[in-house]
Formats: sequence, structure tokens, C-alpha cells
Amino acid sequence: MNAVIQYCRNTVNEHGHRGLWAPRGNSPDHYKLISQARRDILTKLRLVLDCAETIAYEIERDRQRPHRRQTK
Repeated sequence: MNAVIQYCRNTVNEHGHRGLWAPRGNSPDHYKLISQARRDILTKLRLVLDCAETIAYEIERDRQRPHRRQTK
């Protein structure tokens, strides 16, 4: 989870100003703003969150599985 939080922080720092999203360009229309937000922030964050969710799911699934005793 620390990696997810760090990635989110880095994304905000890379694409933001004082904690707010700072779009690039000269007042693009709302379609371009939406596209830019998806490209620069939302898609990347969604990928990181989906990966973290998959890892958490796999850990939960692994812990619910009956484990075999290892013999020496």
C-alpha cells in the first residue's frame, strides 16, 4: 500500500500545483480537459489501484487455501 500512496503522491506532484490539478495548454475546451485528465492522471492511477486490488485479492485467496504440511 505504501507504493500505491507514493505513486499517487508522485502523480499529484508531477501534474499538480499546490495539491490541485494543473492542466497544460491555453484554456482547452472541456473535451480536451477530460481527455488530458484521463491520459495524465486517471488512467495511471486506475492501473495502480487495480494492481493493488489484485495483489490484495491474491493474498486473501492464498490465506484461505488449506496449506499442505511441508515434510523434511
